[in-house]
Amino acid sequence: MIHSIHMIGTSHQRAPVEVRERLAVRLEKAGPVARLLTEEAGIQEAVVLSTRQRSEFYFLRSEPADGLALDSFWGRAFGIEPAHFRPFLYCLSGEEAVRHLFRVAAGLNSLIVGESLARQSAAEAFSQCAAHGAAGPTLQRVFEGALQCARRVSRETRLGRRNLSVGHAVVELIEKIFGSLDGRTVVLLGADQTCQSAARDLQRVAAERIYVAGAEEREAKDLVHKLGNNSAVVAWDNLREAISQADVVIHASDAERPVLQRSDYESIRAARQKRPLFLLDLTVPRGIDPALNGYGEVFLYNVDDMAIISSAYSRLYESEISVAEALVRAEADQFLHRFQEDPLSNTLLALEEQLERIRQEQLAKNRTTLRNLTTEQRQDVERLTSAITRKIFHEVAHELKQTGSDGDSGKLSEAVSLVLGLL
Repeated sequence: MIHSIHMIGTSHQRAPVEVRERLAVRLEKAGPVARLLTEEAGIQEAVVLSTRQRSEFYFLRSEPADGLALDSFWGRAFGIEPAHFRPFLYCLSGEEAVRHLFRVAAGLNSLIVGESLARQSAAEAFSQCAAHGAAGPTLQRVFEGALQCARRVSRETRLGRRNLSVGHAVVELIEKIFGSLDGRTVVLLGADQTCQSAARDLQRVAAERIYVAGAEEREAKDLVHKLGNNSAVVAWDNLREAISQADVVIHASDAERPVLQRSDYESIRAARQKRPLFLLDLTVPRGIDPALNGYGEVFLYNVDDMAIISSAYSRLYESEISVAEALVRAEADQFLHRFQEDPLSNTLLALEEQLERIRQEQLAKNRTTLRNLTTEQRQDVERLTSAITRKIFHEVAHELKQTGSDGDSGKLSEAVSLVLGLL
């Protein structure tokens, strides 16, 4: 049954930021997009994992993965022609898809190898998709296994150390290109883990003043409280004034609109008297206008430029990365063995596939009637029937899990399989 698990996506290893930003899904939209994916024919469960470094769809489908059909879905979802991004996609199935997720969650596929944000991103993505009814028990088990493996990597290797983070790498990149930060003024646009990590290291290297602006003012105030006297909150509406005083601007906010356009910079350029300005845009999609690179005094970098530091980290922690790789392989091996041997998991997966087959058969039998409907009406029928089968499955799966935890899950699965004609 493991062959029913698939993944299609792209990452910093295959696509530049210019491509990834067009395929990015904000965390709060991951659930609705995954739910939409489950309404496509043959998709039983789905999770959308979209970060600064990757956009990947994990899904359950009884039939072989049709990459062409799914990238067409992606094109419709994002309003761009599949031909523009198809060369950057990869598609994995079965054991390969599971092993890939284990490596992603452990941070082994990250720009900064071993970074802890990889595990957090995977957990948040699954939570969002489960809340919208898109992720079911099969993907839940796979993601839980990957997250458990990631925690072990963090706990048992030096890759779990704090300085293996995007935030720490940010400061190293600034120092490598811009020189000493002693006496410099820094503006942080955002207050997430990346900004918090960067802020601590900015203090360590003696940045004179740190201004924090967050889309959520409370988060900005919390970070400033932790940083102490040389920091202050900046209202989002006063960004131009703060940037006019800055030497360094780091953008990692979740703002939906660009935070610094060319016109914004033009309005403060005279006041800055062409002082050098280092800009680091860590968001995908980017929030700082790439056109700012055209100014001689502006040094603009994006998340892909972190590779300058990433390669150095990989060499420094080469032995630890090898240990982590071996650990992840072993964890994935054990998980796959347990998954394939567990009768309850196999029964649930077979039940999902059976319900989907029944749905497709009934739609096929009524094809003549459906032809008389408009495209929108046919889509409504598709969504309605898909929602009904998912509801039936989740109710039965919940009862099976509850009952199986109290007794012999093997005999229970055998009985259910016989009743449903799944054997």
